[in-house]
Amino acid sequence: MAKKFDDNTMIKRMQGIVYKEVEGVFYILNYQTVTLHTLNETASFVWKELAKPKTIKQLTETIVDNFSTTKTQAKQDLEKFIIKYKKLGFLELI
Repeated sequence: MAKKFDDNTMIKRMQGIVYKEVEGVFYILNYQTVTLHTLNETASFVWKELAKPKTIKQLTETIVDNFSTTKTQAKQDLEKFIIKYKKLGFLELI
């Protein structure tokens, strides 16, 4: 899938998505598509960071500041997260 965003692209959560932690497991639920997904620690962190829209650059820097990873790896993982959850209707590019 070709990337359709760059460092300055803003990412935001779609409306109507429910985020819940149950016994240490993080879930997001899209009521419109009746889709439930579990999030790992990093994905959950990114989801929380997206309480307000942020750029890919801002998110990448925040991940590097909070996890033991390089900027390159953080950006690659973030792009995979964005592509996956945009396709599933959880995120949108603005």
